[in-house]
Amino acid sequence: MNNATFELGNLGRTLTSGEKDEPQSLIGCRDGSEARVHTHGVIHCILDKLREDSRTRPNYITVVSLSPRAVIRQYTHVSPSQLVMYTVYRGSSWIADDVVIGVQIPVGCTEGGFPTSLYADAGLAAFLFQQVFQSNSVGDLNNEVLMVCRQLTSLDLYDTDPINIHESRFDKILVANRGEIACRVIGTARQMGIKTVAVYSLADYNSRHVFLADEAVCIGPAPSTQSYLNIDKLLEAVKQTKSQAVHPGYGFLSENATFVQALEREGVAFIGPSVDSINGMGDKLESKRLAAAAGDAEHCVFLAREIGYPVMVKASAGGGGKGMRIARNDDEAREGFRLSTQEAASSFGDDRMIVEKFVDKPRHIEIQVLGDKHGNAIFLNERECSIQRRNQKVIEEAPSTFLDTWTRTAMGQQAVALCKRLGYYSAGTVEFLVDSQRNFYFLEMNTRLQVEHPITECITGIDLVHQMIRVAKGHPLRLTQKDVPLRGWAIESRVYSEDPYRNFGLPSTGRLTKYQEPLHIPKVRCDSGVEEGSEISIYYDPMICKLVCYGNTRKEAINTSIKALDSYVIRGVAHNIPLLRDILTEPNFVEGNLTTDYLNQVYPEGFKGRQLGEKETLNLAAVAATLCATMDLRSRNFLNSSSNKIKAQPLDTWSFVVAFLDQEVLCQVKKLETKFK
Repeated sequence: MNNATFELGNLGRTLTSGEKDEPQSLIGCRDGSEARVHTHGVIHCILDKLREDSRTRPNYITVVSLSPRAVIRQYTHVSPSQLVMYTVYRGSSWIADDVVIGVQIPVGCTEGGFPTSLYADAGLAAFLFQQVFQSNSVGDLNNEVLMVCRQLTSLDLYDTDPINIHESRFDKILVANRGEIACRVIGTARQMGIKTVAVYSLADYNSRHVFLADEAVCIGPAPSTQSYLNIDKLLEAVKQTKSQAVHPGYGFLSENATFVQALEREGVAFIGPSVDSINGMGDKLESKRLAAAAGDAEHCVFLAREIGYPVMVKASAGGGGKGMRIARNDDEAREGFRLSTQEAASSFGDDRMIVEKFVDKPRHIEIQVLGDKHGNAIFLNERECSIQRRNQKVIEEAPSTFLDTWTRTAMGQQAVALCKRLGYYSAGTVEFLVDSQRNFYFLEMNTRLQVEHPITECITGIDLVHQMIRVAKGHPLRLTQKDVPLRGWAIESRVYSEDPYRNFGLPSTGRLTKYQEPLHIPKVRCDSGVEEGSEISIYYDPMICKLVCYGNTRKEAINTSIKALDSYVIRGVAHNIPLLRDILTEPNFVEGNLTTDYLNQVYPEGFKGRQLGEKETLNLAAVAATLCATMDLRSRNFLNSSSNKIKAQPLDTWSFVVAFLDQEVLCQVKKLETKFK
């Protein structure tokens, strides 16, 4: 293999007059020539010298940076205290003390990115660090080191329909969202060679998505109604940055037809479905015949009585569990209408409500669909989303343990038929309730990207953000139904800044004083919009990270999820990892016995943490008593005392009462020759 090695200079070099408005660095080749590297948050490999003559051009380049770690933090947005791999535009880089090592950056990827994610633990980073400086030549990484890197390469998920860098694309898109979904969209856009624009409120001025984008525009104060839901401000940002398209992410304005119409008037593409689709299916007032609109609290009670309790009072423009309440009597209907109306107005800018029949003990299973503007539509298998609290999903998995091939196909075909009949294009989700006999009932359709879309990407190898951007540009789907695989198993655990001991999770705000993700574990994906030092605000959803773990089997995916949750480091705020961890080992979950009332059934008195059995309690009490006996012995041994002291009779038996939670355990401890009993 033909290789070349370079040493980067200072990434923070001051710009001179006339240079582009982004940090640049001159790199020196071993033959004395130079090449220029742009380093605005990502490393752009623009190696003009090597491209001049394809006969001598190497296949790969190893780039080593000796820039100070603080400078690397500034331009790659990686926490200085994290010793982890960080994926960049053209390759990947380790943070190890004051050295960043980029391994095998393809020269041919100067016109577009490639979906590679490499992860390394502290041991490997230290090993590479040592290899570099023992070789007597900076950056001389031998083939053995590169082989280790290849072994740690994460599964290249997007291999079913990879990015074609020669396909026509938008030059610049604006991401009308924040947090992890904004980071997710920016990542795929970069791999497609598309410039990105982030928008942010004053509360988000230092957020991760702001630094990842090529440009960023402030759109107002912290409240979402004055920023992320402010259509006029977003349109100003689109015009200011000359963006050609807008990706809405999920939530906020992702299903707002007024926003789409405003973009269309400006000649800007909306990376999502048409206005007709949003009005016809995304708006729950029109997409469900069994739903009835509630004008006020008393009208809500009237409709609930007609339908029959229990009922669901929910926002017509809702999603993500917001603006939803279950009512089992008149008083709960009134209170649910009041609270849901307030939530809907704050989260979606639309306080219209609907009332529908609530079905007890269902499974919530949804079908991912994908359509284009040429009449093609396919389904990408199902997701099991039954574990919810307050109608917001906690853990999702794909595929479902409950569906057989016939039911999966039938549900998928009905979802596709619905899309074709209404001319739906872009990504969407058709949600169903499934009973114990595998009868399924249409629930609603979300005309946007779902929070849990990564698990579908894992089992199909299809990048849904990539597909949405292609469809918005007018390209037909390259995939047919027979091209959609179903391989392995994926589980998503939503890591929130919440106290799980209070109603399964009440928001916890504050600063992430310490934060490390378990990216060193193979087959682990972390979609997050935070980093160490980030602020969990009172204004927005308190999500920290979406942990996605993949395996060839469900058991493997569960075990990887458990290991990953145990490896998180989160300090400064409360988090729900104890609840997630407990669910993954709970017998009903392990066996796949799930309903949407799972949490209330498994934890009828709320989540209390891991409950120890009698044997575990006695073992813990025995350990505590033995430690107390050991400390007592040590306290009686004075090393600096006179040898002529009066020797007391040594103790060899103790009695302790060990208090553990709400119980007391009597323990007798006896010291033998070499151990305690």
